[in-house]
Amino acid sequence: MNTRIYWEPLLLATCLLAAPRTGAQEATSDPAVLIEQLETPGKGGPELQGRRDAALALSELGPEAASAVSALISALEDGDTQVWFHSVTALALSLIHI
Repeated sequence: MNTRIYWEPLLLATCLLAAPRTGAQEATSDPAVLIEQLETPGKGGPELQGRRDAALALSELGPEAASAVSALISALEDGDTQVWFHSVTALALSLIHI
């Protein structure tokens, strides 16, 4: 039986959770604004950071993010690991209390 622990995924998840939120925009908790931000196209720069911030903010809303389920499911196709991770987290936390 292989008992080797693979630390890389655990380290990546820890880093993503501990990553500081950056950006000049004031954080909002309005799901409609966050959905619009999450759906903004773009591969880099402020658009990417905006999607990351929106996914994180939605994950912090918990059940209040239920109105964003469709946008979060679409965000699972995002190529960015942080957007994907926070979208998965937001989906889990938004659906757990429904």
